[in-house]
Amino acid sequence: TRSKFMNDRLTILGASVRATIQSALAAGYSVTGADLFADWDTLETIKHHRYSELHRLSRFHVECFTDIDFQDSKGVILGGGIETRSDCVAVIERSKPLIGCCSDALLRVCDSMQVFEHLNSNGITVAEFKRRLSADDAHANWLKKLDGSSGGCGVTVATAEDLSEKKSDLQSHLFQQRLNGKHISAVFVSLKTNQSYVQTEFVGATNQWVGIQKLGASEFGYCGSVGPIAVPTSTQRQMLTVARCLASNYNLQGVWGIDFVVTDSTSIPIDVNPRLTSSCELFESSCRLSETVCSTSFKTMVGLHVKACLEPASLNLAANEPVLKIPDFIESKAILFNRLQRTIEINEQIHKPLVSRFDQSFHGSSHIGQTTADIPNVETTIKSRHPILTLLVRRKEKSAAVEDILNWADSIYEFLEAKSPSM
Repeated sequence: TRSKFMNDRLTILGASVRATIQSALAAGYSVTGADLFADWDTLETIKHHRYSELHRLSRFHVECFTDIDFQDSKGVILGGGIETRSDCVAVIERSKPLIGCCSDALLRVCDSMQVFEHLNSNGITVAEFKRRLSADDAHANWLKKLDGSSGGCGVTVATAEDLSEKKSDLQSHLFQQRLNGKHISAVFVSLKTNQSYVQTEFVGATNQWVGIQKLGASEFGYCGSVGPIAVPTSTQRQMLTVARCLASNYNLQGVWGIDFVVTDSTSIPIDVNPRLTSSCELFESSCRLSETVCSTSFKTMVGLHVKACLEPASLNLAANEPVLKIPDFIESKAILFNRLQRTIEINEQIHKPLVSRFDQSFHGSSHIGQTTADIPNVETTIKSRHPILTLLVRRKEKSAAVEDILNWADSIYEFLEAKSPSM
C-alpha cells in the first residue's frame, strides 16, 4: 500500500512545478504534484515513478485543493505563484505542514513595503520605494509594482497619472526606483540550529533574463537564467548580509532566493522569493557533481531544502562558505512566450517535434546537451504573451550556452509561425 511510503512522500504545489518534481524524484521521494499546466514532460516523468501523481489546477482557489490527498505526505513544498495567495496557503497548511516558510512568515515577507523598510532600517541599501508618488517625484524613473505579483508580472513604468494623489488603488501597488545594473538571482539556504538562531548560507547565483523581446517576454517579465556564475567575494558578502537580515527577522527556512540589481559598487535587493526559485534547477548538476561543505549528501536542491527544514543538524553547514562549488560547465534556461499576435493551438504536428527534442536524461546528468521542457499537451491553447515551453542548454562556455539557446528559440518561433494555424 502507498501509506508505507509516507515518510518519503512530498506534496508539491505551484503555478508550474515540473523542475521541483524532477528534483524531488531524483532525491528519492515520491510526489503528489499539482500545478496550472500538467505539461506533457511532467506527466511523462511522473508515470515512471510508482506512487507519484500529478493534478492540474484550474486556478488558485481554496476549493481547488480539496481533491488533493495530503494524508500520506511528509509535508507541502510551495512553488512560485502560490506563496502570495494567503487564503490558499492557509487551507493547505491546515491539511499538512509546509516544508519551508510557515504561512505567517510568508504573509509578512510577501509585504514588499515592510521588507524594504526593514532592510533600510538595518542600514542596507535598497531602491527608493514609496506607496504614493507626487509631483516632486517627476525627476526620477519609477516602476509601479502590483502587490503579490511574481516573475515580473504586474510591473509597469509609472506614468504622469501616477504622480496624482487621487488614485483609488494605491494600496495595491508599490512604487520602486528603477535601477540600472545586472540582474542577478542569488539562492540561499536557511536552517534553525536552535530555537533562537537561524543560520543562512550562500548557495549560488545566476544571471537573470528580464524582458527579452526575442523570447516574447513582457518588458519586466522573467524569461530565463544563466548559471551557476561566479560572483566576487565582496558581492557574495553583501548578498549574504541582506539574506541573513531577512532570514532572522522573517523566520525563513529552507532554500529561497533574492533578486538583486548589481552595480559596480553594491548589490541592491529588489525582490524576495521565500521558496525554491525558478533558477534552482540550474544548480541540480552541481548538487550531484560538486563536493559540498556539508557532512551529508542531499543529492538535489529539493533534498537540500527538505534537510534544511526537517533535519537541520544533519547538514552542518560551514559558515561563510558557498554550499555548492561551481562546475566546469554552465547552463542556460529560456522561457519562450507566445510572441505571435494570435493564439497558438498545440496540435499533433506541433507537438511531435517539441517532444522529439525532449531528453529525459538531461536532468539526471552533467553531459553537454539540451532539452525542451514544460512541453504543452496536444489541444492546449496558448494566448499571446503567455508561456509556450522552456528550453535548457548545457555547454562548456557561457557564450555558447547563451548563443545556442537564443538561436534554438528563433528556430522554434519560425516553426510555430509556419505550422500554427490562424484562429
